[in-house]
Amino acid sequence: MKRVLITLLCVVFCSLIWAQDIIVTTSSERIDAQITEVSETEIKYKKMDNLTGPTFVIATSKVSSIIYKNGEVQTFAATSQPNAQQSINSRLVTSVRRAEDIMFVPGQTIETSEERGKYYYGSIELDEVLYRDFLKLTCADAYKKYQSGNSQMTILGSGGYCLACIGLGITAFSKDIGAIIAGGVIMVSGLTLGTTFVLVGGKQKKQALDIFNNQCSSSLEGEFTMDLNVGMTQNGIGLTLNF
Repeated sequence: MKRVLITLLCVVFCSLIWAQDIIVTTSSERIDAQITEVSETEIKYKKMDNLTGPTFVIATSKVSSIIYKNGEVQTFAATSQPNAQQSINSRLVTSVRRAEDIMFVPGQTIETSEERGKYYYGSIELDEVLYRDFLKLTCADAYKKYQSGNSQMTILGSGGYCLACIGLGITAFSKDIGAIIAGGVIMVSGLTLGTTFVLVGGKQKKQALDIFNNQCSSSLEGEFTMDLNVGMTQNGIGLTLNF
């Protein structure tokens, strides 16, 4: 009886610890909170790591959705957006250092800006490394396609251009006509191979973006789950935490 009582107390304690609301902002940031009030224009909450601290307020226009502790999800209507390319070029951007800090938002796609040469997930600006790491965390197929394209561009493409440089050197410094012709052939072959690999690799990297937006943006691949179960073990009644 004593073990059962202790087990039940542990379950209640754990549920109190893990019970939290999650606010997802329009910039794809996650706020772990205990929400105290929701109105048409604003949300009042306390941060989970400081429940006795101040009450924070965020406008509903800056919130994409709320995931309540009971599993209920409340979404907020997005404000009308201007032209897509205009939106990318004029948006206020949020910087993060690690892909792990980016909150995955179902339905949110990755956009690109040709002018800036950057990727955008909501208002979060992704450089090439962050973009690659985010694909690795959220979409295995897109990550594999990206890595394949990147390898062709950086390794095989560079190899082709190096071969072209060798051919150019032979052509420039040789006096023998046969060597000059051979150098020219090597140079042209290297340029052709390098350019081909760069173009094919670039196409595969674009396909990686399409794979994420079409296949992975609505659901997270390999999403982390955790279950807490109460049951019989070889030592009696106990808690089982499954990851």
